[in-house]
Amino acid sequence: MRSPQRLRLGSVLSLRLRIPTEISGTPFSASNGTGRVVSEHQLEDGSLGYRVTIERSPAEISKILF
Repeated sequence: MRSPQRLRLGSVLSLRLRIPTEISGTPFSASNGTGRVVSEHQLEDGSLGYRVTIERSPAEISKILF
């Protein structure tokens, strides 16, 4: 993911993820969760990008899928 601000490795982020219509069946599906910044990379355009691991409980995942 890109960020306009520099993020520290290990930082915990509050995320709101939009679920694609092809998966959810509705254009208005979203999920809240947390993520942790695991690495930083320079992107082709010179901006910084981050790899974020999404941390969610099984209960939250089941709400999305069922």
